[in-house]
Amino acid sequence: MGTSETFRLVAPSIDHLCKSVIFENTRCIHDNIDDPLNSKYYCVIDQYIGSINTQKLMNFVRGLKNKSISKKNYNFRVADAEKSIELTGFENNGVSPIGMNQKLPIIIAKSITELKPAVFYFGAGHVNWKLALPAKNFIDATRCLIADLA
Repeated sequence: MGTSETFRLVAPSIDHLCKSVIFENTRCIHDNIDDPLNSKYYCVIDQYIGSINTQKLMNFVRGLKNKSISKKNYNFRVADAEKSIELTGFENNGVSPIGMNQKLPIIIAKSITELKPAVFYFGAGHVNWKLALPAKNFIDATRCLIADLA
């Protein structure tokens, strides 16, 4: 089989195709990722068709600490490509929440948990590779956080 061959992904719908994006809290007062309730970086999984509302992301993460940290200590933006590669080991458009270099806290969009059938497809470490898993199995295995990001 040559490297130029392409395989078609057979997903139930375009809604089931997801992306993993590394977000940085540029105003975080520390640089570590040890506390999933107050991390400098998060791996955020959303549907390709969706967009991540950074205000909702900030409100969700701030709520994890019962809003005890001031709003001025939050500003979420997509991490630059070099930092994303350093943290995950994966190139842009190939980021996988499984097998990252660092154990980043994962936030999955609530809309993914509502898919029928309840399976989602996400990056597997290369732009042309995808994994499909039942959302519940992924959530149970990763203990990721679930947020309304739309």
